[in-house]
Amino acid sequence: MGTRRPARSSRSVDESAGEYWDEVFDAFAAARRRLVVVLLHRSDRLSVETLAARIGDLEAEYGYRYKTTSEPEHDTAERVADRPDDGDRTRAREIATALRHVHLPKLEDVGLLEWDRREDVVSLAANRRTDDLERRLVRDVAARQFDGRIA
Repeated sequence: MGTRRPARSSRSVDESAGEYWDEVFDAFAAARRRLVVVLLHRSDRLSVETLAARIGDLEAEYGYRYKTTSEPEHDTAERVADRPDDGDRTRAREIATALRHVHLPKLEDVGLLEWDRREDVVSLAANRRTDDLERRLVRDVAARQFDGRIA
């Protein structure tokens, strides 16, 4: 199928483990990418639109505001007391765009997810090497960022 790029997680064992783990930790550096992994742990497959809507709902409910893509991507979540209502559909479209252009490609490149671009559906990669790390991440994000409500 021409809509998927090869996942890097299938690299040979001879390749640099240090380089791979640097990429994994870089992928987990952004709060929104951590949230993508958490939400995918709860569902087998999600459309990008559904994923964006769920992220938007969680961000609105818990008062998270993300900086624009022109700003640094690491540690981009900020806790704010009040988030002005900018329209759920508009926000979901903005999130979907950021997912498609920034976050999903990075998670796909490191082999954490599979993205079928034809159907615009993502799922966790079956052959990833980070299962234990992901389980810890899911517990941590759910407990600390969203009061344990999404794990």
